[in-house]
Amino acid sequence: MKMNYHKEEVLLLPDWSKMPTEMLEQVCKLLTIPNLARFITVCKSWLSANTSKKSYHWIPDAPWLVGNDSTSTQFQVISTTDKQAFNIYKPFNPLQNTAIVGSSKGWLILRSDQSLFILNLFSKLRLDLPPIRTMSCLLCSKGDDCFGMHTPVAFTISMCPNMNPTLVAVATYKGELGWYKVGDTTWKGYHTSDKFYTNVTFHDNKLYVVERGGLKVNMFKYDEGVLIQVGSVVSTNPIEHIPNLSGTIRSYCMTIYLVECGGKVFVVKRFSDDTKFNTPTIDFIIFVVEENSTTPQLVKVKNLDDHVLFVANLNIECLDAKYCPKFQRGSVYFTGYSENSFTNEVGMFSISDRTIHKIPLTNPRCTLHLQFG
Repeated sequence: MKMNYHKEEVLLLPDWSKMPTEMLEQVCKLLTIPNLARFITVCKSWLSANTSKKSYHWIPDAPWLVGNDSTSTQFQVISTTDKQAFNIYKPFNPLQNTAIVGSSKGWLILRSDQSLFILNLFSKLRLDLPPIRTMSCLLCSKGDDCFGMHTPVAFTISMCPNMNPTLVAVATYKGELGWYKVGDTTWKGYHTSDKFYTNVTFHDNKLYVVERGGLKVNMFKYDEGVLIQVGSVVSTNPIEHIPNLSGTIRSYCMTIYLVECGGKVFVVKRFSDDTKFNTPTIDFIIFVVEENSTTPQLVKVKNLDDHVLFVANLNIECLDAKYCPKFQRGSVYFTGYSENSFTNEVGMFSISDRTIHKIPLTNPRCTLHLQFG
């Protein structure tokens, strides 16, 4: 009798792999990145729920790339929600001599000795890109390597409604602008002798490119295989771009980002103390690209309203605060790492009072290993 009762219970157990997709998508929205990594390994339907376009705009927990050693089988991310560092095994081959050289909208751009490709960690979708030597710009005409293993590279992705990449744009360490249309076999380049581009982003069917120094942003449109400049915005007050430093800081280094935020494009400048070994972050200055005003210009902003910025050495993302309620709206959360691939800072910059608050990790050493494939 007991045996029959046990068999009936077994038969009544639900098949969790057949849960409605809409329900699984709602579950995804409640999970932090580490828990999501476990969630998507349960079965194909749970993986599919996370990679659907309905759940794309959700990032409740923001892990940032903080360590990147091409000789290691792992890279490191930080979760400020859990206040922990995590190791993730590199989900690509070959493992050795493969470096992450940038990230955008949940995608990583990677380079090995033989190839260049972008990868979505959670959907496991990989898109191989043409060799960078195919870029038809002046400085690359001899097949020079434009990326450099130790220099940050900015890149951005334009996606169609189903969230598949359609265009990829990059700014190389030599200041060249290149773009690739999915399906082509080569990169195309845009070069002028008097410009040095440092960062790129897509917005409103246009490519925004910031020049060295961050005082000018150019806008381009991709039309029938040709990149055409359609406008530019210049800062009318260069003094606003100088950080307010204490007397003890003798020199600083600057990293410039471009990001879409609330329907506009922003130039974000991050300043680090160049006199210290780990070059800690000391200030942020943010400008909005006002291209539709009577006098197009870069305007310094004092707040981001209901948005939150997440900044790492190689990438920047902006989210509506309603998608990340555990974070302080109108703030910049940032991480940094040193050459030895160890985290040297995790912090929050308050735009309103211009103060930096360090975020201590409960266990700064890697405590969890997540296997994505």
